[in-house]
Amino acid sequence: MGAIECVMILYLTEITLPENRAFYNILFLNMWAVSSFLIFCLGFGLQTDPNNTENKYWIFLLGFCGIICIMHLFGFLFCFKYDTPMYYMQKAKKSQNSIEKEKN
Repeated sequence: MGAIECVMILYLTEITLPENRAFYNILFLNMWAVSSFLIFCLGFGLQTDPNNTENKYWIFLLGFCGIICIMHLFGFLFCFKYDTPMYYMQKAKKSQNSIEKEKN
């Protein structure tokens, strides 16, 4: 979890405008803390019996988080497909080349 958190903060720092970086980094860290707390609360209310080796409550927690992760995955694959720094650099380079061609 620590590696993902570090990489996401670096990614957010790279793609956001300088005046918005602090807001988005703090928002990400707060959402990380809220999600950890939510999973703790969901798991705290579930029954656990050390004598019962066929406890199936872990499936609920995995499924709950899995659905949210799949929604994010589809969002990034289809809605924000080109939202990367490399895409914007290539786009700026193409527009700069077209401006130079118009001048000549």
